[in-house]
Amino acid sequence: MARNFFTKNSTINLQTVRTSWIWETVLLPFIETRLALILAAWFAASFFKNLAYEKYISRGYFLSPRFFLDIWARWDSEWYLSIVETGYVPLADLTETYSNLAFFPLYPITIKLASIFVPGFLISRSVYLVIGIILSNLFFIGSLILLYKLIEFYSINHETAQ
Repeated sequence: MARNFFTKNSTINLQTVRTSWIWETVLLPFIETRLALILAAWFAASFFKNLAYEKYISRGYFLSPRFFLDIWARWDSEWYLSIVETGYVPLADLTETYSNLAFFPLYPITIKLASIFVPGFLISRSVYLVIGIILSNLFFIGSLILLYKLIEFYSINHETAQ
């Protein structure tokens, strides 16, 4: 008999399984880690300067002048934003320069689709960043929930899944 992935296993006593598992196991640790990362980013921005980002340090930001957006936008964020804003465009000879052609389209497409709900006069790079950060965090929370359910399903143990 096949078990349903999203229902509780019949061998688990439903009285022992708390109904607030999603809050205790997923959302609260998620919020705590985000707050810790914000604190670490503030500390790092205030005390340590990364020479690799010298041109951004002199400008004051990497992709957004708003600190609480900019701390979440690093590494490949600029490439994904370029796909959202202009699509896949080789900037020069591909043998001599980098390009956004190497990145998969699903994430930029989701950002672009979500931006449909934002009035056109408000669309800017910062709005795309906000949408991307929200989507990334929602996808992360969703994957944490699925991972929890997967572990709980195969281990038949609520404590192991936590």
